[in-house]
Amino acid sequence: MSKLCEHCGAELPDDAEVCEKCKTFQTGSEEPRGRLKVKFTLPKIIFCIISIAALVGLYMIGRDLSRDIYEGGGFESALENVVAVENGKTSKLKSLAPREYWAKLLEETGFDIEEYIESVESEREESIAAAESEAETAETEVETDAPPKYSFKIIESTQLETEQIERLDERVRTLCGTEEGAVIDAYSVNCTITLGDAETGETVERQLNIVRIRDNWYPLLGGNFMFKPEE
Repeated sequence: MSKLCEHCGAELPDDAEVCEKCKTFQTGSEEPRGRLKVKFTLPKIIFCIISIAALVGLYMIGRDLSRDIYEGGGFESALENVVAVENGKTSKLKSLAPREYWAKLLEETGFDIEEYIESVESEREESIAAAESEAETAETEVETDAPPKYSFKIIESTQLETEQIERLDERVRTLCGTEEGAVIDAYSVNCTITLGDAETGETVERQLNIVRIRDNWYPLLGGNFMFKPEE
């Protein structure tokens, strides 16, 4: 007597509990139906090794990208914020210093960065509306040419030594009252900031210290953060 495998259809002895071809337990056997005894063949082993290697590779790439951002590569974000402010993005002002700096300004001088940003943006909107109204009255077109934009280029950057970072940490504590050890990395960066075309525009050279305070980078010019309220 014979029967067919419930899984693959192979011919089996009538009393067979497991299909020799696909290793599937049959109905009525002591083991649950469909439970497989996996046979590790060479292709399966190679596939597993490749899969594990790929996962390890992805982890290493992610770790290296994180290191680039937080152990040397991320200081460019501070320069990007400087240029964004120069290009009229007033909201980026808050990115030029840590929150403790703005809190200390508010406490000592009454300067509120949030109110300042709101007033500057409001004045800009009023100026645009006035220009559009004037142009409409004069039946002329509003000037649509965008002003030239600022850009930056890093000439040279050097990661600072531990002693230099400690001195900057002390300076930052004086400026805004951060906790000791808040500055965990720093670079000395020589760069150019250009208004307009990179070849023909007006260019100013800047020597900055860019410090990492916790997870963010901030520029220091002459030992101070790059924004002070007008006297």
